Amino acid sequence: RLSLAAARGDLARLRKVLKEETFTALEGKMGEMEVAEQSGNLTATALVATEAFRMLAHAIDPRMRRAPLELTLQTYSAFKLMVLASAGTIDWTAVAEAAKEAEKSWISLRRIVREPNLRVLLSEAQAGLRDAAVRNDAAGVRFAARVQLATFPLVREFFERFAEAMARSGGDMRKMQQQMQRRR
Repeated sequence: RLSLAAARGDLARLRKVLKEETFTALEGKMGEMEVAEQSGNLTATALVATEAFRMLAHAIDPRMRRAPLELTLQTYSAFKLMVLASAGTIDWTAVAEAAKEAEKSWISLRRIVREPNLRVLLSEAQAGLRDAAVRNDAAGVRFAARVQLATFPLVREFFERFAEAMARSGGDMRKMQQQMQRRR
């Protein structure tokens, strides 16, 4: 309950930077979370929280992002899969749909991750997630989702370095690539 109260306070502070319809939708999600939490349904509470996270991700002004939306959506999918695969009764149809969402965001993200080792790591995590979902392997889905969540800081750092290099090179891609090679 304290976490939901804190989230409600955070939402109030976000009011001035969110569009009215987004703020109203997030208020609705807060209400759904409170009702689910009061009824003791932690899975429903967590699933609504992941949807609120997704809504916030889409609401952020793209110019203010420190990493691509696709990375945030990959994180959203991992959170959602953790919740779904941890439920008392697992909805494998929902797991399969969430795994497909994760695959779509990975396909988009893969196009812009140029670091070969990072691409391999992320590809393997996605493959493990996909395979575990197909096998209806809850422990495998949870493990793959945890690996995806653990890679978030690495990928965010990659994009921060990329943005810094682009700024230093004045937008010259060749110059930026040379600078990034020197940093390795």
